[in-house]
Amino acid sequence: MFFGATLRKVAPAVIAHIIYQLDVNFRSATLLGVVGAGGIGFYLLNANRVLQFEVVTFILVLDVAVVLALEATAVLLRNIVR
Repeated sequence: MFFGATLRKVAPAVIAHIIYQLDVNFRSATLLGVVGAGGIGFYLLNANRVLQFEVVTFILVLDVAVVLALEATAVLLRNIVR
């Protein structure tokens, strides 16, 4: 009884926290790569160094697309959980 009632109450908060962490981790991977720690930004920085601007543009567009997809998924899951 306790777990059933508690899980129903905290499910929206848990899902919101998981989606938020996924979003933060994705954006951090991009920023950390730019400063030299690897991740998505590593490829972005390397393409920028050798003046492959079509690759830089593709990485940035893909980055924005993934962030928008994560946001759409978050909105969908929030509507389902409520």
